[in-house]
Amino acid sequence: MLLDTWHTSGLQGTASDDFQCSNVFVPYARTIDLFGPPRDSSPVWRLPISLRFAMSKAAATCGIARSAMDALLPLLERVSFAGARPAREEPRVHVMLAEAEAAIEGGRAYLYQNVEEAWAAVQAGNMLDTAAVAKVRLAIVSAARRASDAVQNCQELGGTAAIFDPALDRAERDLNVAGQHLQLQAHVMEDVGRVLLGMTPRSPMF
Repeated sequence: MLLDTWHTSGLQGTASDDFQCSNVFVPYARTIDLFGPPRDSSPVWRLPISLRFAMSKAAATCGIARSAMDALLPLLERVSFAGARPAREEPRVHVMLAEAEAAIEGGRAYLYQNVEEAWAAVQAGNMLDTAAVAKVRLAIVSAARRASDAVQNCQELGGTAAIFDPALDRAERDLNVAGQHLQLQAHVMEDVGRVLLGMTPRSPMF
């Protein structure tokens, strides 16, 4: 039975509702052990399941930030600051726009670099150790945070017009909800820091 529980300010399109099943037999082959070794030998299953969950969240945030930038550029053609010259001619706009672009592409590049290294390792038949997982984890959270920074810049650059632009408004709401996801919260960074100090992460889903 579908439980209509997904009532959020953003990411409504994911329809992340809950399901409830009663008196249903689930064969062992259809189950998954979140903390056990993989039962399949293909490379993708050598990536920790929690890491696979988190990667998709980071990729989505990068795409949301890019959509905000795409919406902002034409807006700057027609928006003016306090009735003065067009926003696109303002030096501060140039600086903030460049910073937003760097945030999006920097976070995305860092994410791709570490995911590609992890993928190469599992394709070679290896399991990722905790240090390797921590590198990807750090890149995931960093990409999401840089995406959020970029969208904040886009909102500020859009000024009053930004609140009437559906794409910019939606990007801000979507990233606000995404940032609350378990895989992107501050405790992930805490565990990364612990690993960098030679300690074990606290979360069993690290």
